[in-house]
Amino acid sequence: TKKERIVQKEVYTDYKEEYVYLMQRLGKYHAISNKNDLIKILPEHRSSINNLYKKNDKLRKSDYDAFLSKISKDLAGYH
Repeated sequence: TKKERIVQKEVYTDYKEEYVYLMQRLGKYHAISNKNDLIKILPEHRSSINNLYKKNDKLRKSDYDAFLSKISKDLAGYH
């Protein structure tokens, strides 16, 4: 995302990285931005998803990429 700001007649451009996390299921890709998105994709694993989020809360807050990777691996074991 690009954001421009003017400071004392000079233009500064700031860039913010945005990531889109995707999960493939049954040949379709689904965007994941929160726990509810994951539950919509895998409703039969609602309780497991809730437990994984509770169990890995510190990892979610410190390293979201690693958290989603771990959650994906753990959920893959349920299929």
